[in-house]
Amino acid sequence: MKMLHLTPLLLAAAVAVPACAGSNVQTGTPPVQRPGTAVLHIRNDNAMDMNVYIVSQGATWLLDLVPGMASDNVKFPVTIGPGIEFRILVDPIDDTGAYLSDPLFFTKGDDYQLSIGSSLTFTTVMPVTPPN
Repeated sequence: MKMLHLTPLLLAAAVAVPACAGSNVQTGTPPVQRPGTAVLHIRNDNAMDMNVYIVSQGATWLLDLVPGMASDNVKFPVTIGPGIEFRILVDPIDDTGAYLSDPLFFTKGDDYQLSIGSSLTFTTVMPVTPPN
């Protein structure tokens, strides 16, 4: 996991780079969800509001805007399925730092827990098995 120190311009470029490569960059609402899609459980222990993106297969989706000191649950886009590699990008509103996870692989039956730390260096994302 990496702590990135990017200016807003560099972050915008990082999100837009896949578009230059001929891939779709989608910001806004992810595609329609299918039943059984995995859930990203987000806990924001930071005072700042955070945009949470998923980056996969040359596309970037804005999953959620999570207010500071709040939690939310978001379903993964339908295009993320078993064996697909993805990363989580956390971008604080009105700040220059960002968090980009190491590559993760979607595993059928797993949800994921994103814990945004009081400092982005303490941010973690990991698979969790949902209750039956």
